[in-house]
Amino acid sequence: MIPYGQIINGSIERTGLILFKPFRFKKWLILTFVALMAGYLSVGSGGGGNYRTAKKAHAQGTSANPINQSQDLSKPAGFGQDPAKLRLFLLIGVPAILVFIVLLSWLNARFVFIFIDNLVNDHAQIRGLFARFKAIGNSFFLFNLGLSAVIMVAMSLPIGLGWLALKNAGVFANPAAAGFKKIFFIGLPYGLCLLGLLLAAGVLGFILRELTSVVMLKDALKTWAALRKTLAILRGQAKELAKCLLLYVGLGICCAVLEFLASILALLILLLPAIVLGVAGFFLYKAVPAALHGPLVVTGLVILVPPLLFIFYCLICLRLPFAVFMRLFTLKWFGMLAPQYDLFVIPQKTI
Repeated sequence: MIPYGQIINGSIERTGLILFKPFRFKKWLILTFVALMAGYLSVGSGGGGNYRTAKKAHAQGTSANPINQSQDLSKPAGFGQDPAKLRLFLLIGVPAILVFIVLLSWLNARFVFIFIDNLVNDHAQIRGLFARFKAIGNSFFLFNLGLSAVIMVAMSLPIGLGWLALKNAGVFANPAAAGFKKIFFIGLPYGLCLLGLLLAAGVLGFILRELTSVVMLKDALKTWAALRKTLAILRGQAKELAKCLLLYVGLGICCAVLEFLASILALLILLLPAIVLGVAGFFLYKAVPAALHGPLVVTGLVILVPPLLFIFYCLICLRLPFAVFMRLFTLKWFGMLAPQYDLFVIPQKTI
């Protein structure tokens, strides 16, 4: 039986050792970048508030002023109604987005191994490791790219079949007449199939990212060979894998709550100087002549944007301990399950 309490305590202790004994700011900056590129930190925020506000204001404005409404109708066609703009987006925009996504995926595959190496050897390095993990990184990238394509095709089947079933039942022609009950029971089997595929993809992704990567790093194997070896280790260990997954999700939720509280505390600390700086900028803007407003704004942006970006990056750094802990948890769990892959008891020169 795997001692999960020992794994959690060991992961916490190792996190403290890596990040706080001693504390090095440069090390935090580098490890945050590595964790971010490896996909263990994500940057995002809920949007849509400004859109809803603008939409509401636009609706009020057009309803209150019919002249504006008629003028809106005379405006040039929008992006979706302009064939030339749409063709330009399809020819340039879509390929550019796809290339960017593929590039990020390629970098992500390489940094997965760099992150492991940094945690195991307690350092913060990128140079040298990027070239060192070229073979296994490229293999991991290509395998994940192909797997993603297979998963997308597999998921499109229940979605497409469900859509056809609803269409043949006349749901789209008259949704109100069909009723919620009919729509629910027609779509239920396809929804359950899609949910099953999502869960299977999630479990396989966990095995690849958290476990197979360790086998690849330790044995210098390509992804398919390492995955087969990983599945052989997990054979007969379904109960332990399920426990690990549930605990991993639970710990992830706890870490997310702590990350949120830490971010709120940091923002509250930054609030007072931000208010002081904003008030000072406002009075300075009012004090200078109108002819200097433009240059003042440009100068202010040039001066303030770099430190603001640095502060934003430092806020991301606050999440690093949780990312390190979560990765150490799976590394130590796999090391308990398969002692030959306990990277923390293997001489560093072999990693």
